[in-house]
Amino acid sequence: MDINELTKQINELNDEVYRVYETKYPDRIENAAPITDGVYDAKKYLESRVKILWLLKEPYCGGDGTGGEWDLPEQANIHKWFFPINAFKNPTFANMAYTSYGILRNMCYGDMPWLNKNDFEVNKALLEVAHINISKMPAWTRSSISAVSNHFLIWKDIILKQIQVINPEVMICGNTFSIIKDTLSSMGELKKLEGLSEEWLSSYEYGSRLIIDAYHPAQTQIAREDYVDSIKELIDQWTLHKGGPNT
Repeated sequence: MDINELTKQINELNDEVYRVYETKYPDRIENAAPITDGVYDAKKYLESRVKILWLLKEPYCGGDGTGGEWDLPEQANIHKWFFPINAFKNPTFANMAYTSYGILRNMCYGDMPWLNKNDFEVNKALLEVAHINISKMPAWTRSSISAVSNHFLIWKDIILKQIQVINPEVMICGNTFSIIKDTLSSMGELKKLEGLSEEWLSSYEYGSRLIIDAYHPAQTQIAREDYVDSIKELIDQWTLHKGGPNT
């Protein structure tokens, strides 16, 4: 798929998000509208060393369920400060940035430049990945897995189409694998890779794709260095086994 076709199909799915919201969304909140997602930069994504899709729970706007009616990739491209500022302040974007940078630059955490609000280097990796959320609506400050699972029932068809269109080699599920696992299993074989898993980090082969069941990027259970390097090492081992990039 070329840049124009990828962009076209993502835009069509974004239009579909609004159609679903208008026709099927059961509990509309006043002053709330969808926040669309997808590929941050189609050209950079298609040219990336490894095509990575982050599947997270829901977008954040103000923490009270209101806001929205904007597109996450568009904001990141229009406002050059979007990732430096948000990654500096927000542990979700920070750990996504470091992990993506490690995978795409083949670099361990200890060798990376520090992420700060004036440095675009580590943040550049975020423009080379895709990022979609289970829910397309602005989040509350905290949402339970059961609440996000209910959102999945509404947005499932669009999410599956997004995965098909984006066509990642690696999909990193940030505490979302349990929500999508049964649906994926019903569509094909999920083969657990026992040698490429840890207590908190599981991996599955799904056709030609690697699916990773990881903590959410904003997790606090393990050190950032362990989070970043463990995911990178898992992908390195898988791509080496598959004959993929190792430089």
